Amino acid sequence: MPGKVVLLVTWFWMNQPSESYQVSFTSMGSCETPKAELLDKTKRLRTLANEMSAPVTLPSGRTIVPDRIPAPMLTAVCVAELEG
Repeated sequence: MPGKVVLLVTWFWMNQPSESYQVSFTSMGSCETPKAELLDKTKRLRTLANEMSAPVTLPSGRTIVPDRIPAPMLTAVCVAELEG
C-alpha cells in the first residue's frame, strides 16, 4: 500500500560540495509540480550562465571571451515510500 511520496533533490556545483535534501508529499502528483519547477530553474540558471559566458565584441572590434561560468547540475526524483 503506498505511503507518502518523497522528492529527493541533489544540487551539484563546480568546486563546491553537493547539497541534498528531501521533501515529503501526500501524492505523486503533488510531488511532480515542485520537481518540474526545480528542473525549470536549473534550465534558467544554465541559460544565464551561457549568456554570461558569451563572447563580447567591443566597439573597437576587439572580442573579449569571459571565463566560463559553471552552471549547477540537478538530480530530482519523486519516490513513493511503501508502508512496512
